[in-house]
Amino acid sequence: MYDDRTPGGADGSIAHAKASDVRKMIVIGTDADTTALALGIAARHDDVWATVGLHPHDA
Repeated sequence: MYDDRTPGGADGSIAHAKASDVRKMIVIGTDADTTALALGIAARHDDVWATVGLHPHDA
């Protein structure tokens, strides 16, 4: 969702999901960078939550 290759970015993906009746979403962070992005996305949307984590390969 936070990948630059995602058309419309995270906000566009969320808007598309809402238009398809998706009510709640989770954005996954697997390293420091994606966790920060996930937290930012979740902060902008009341119906999106972020997971915070570190993939074992990055430990």
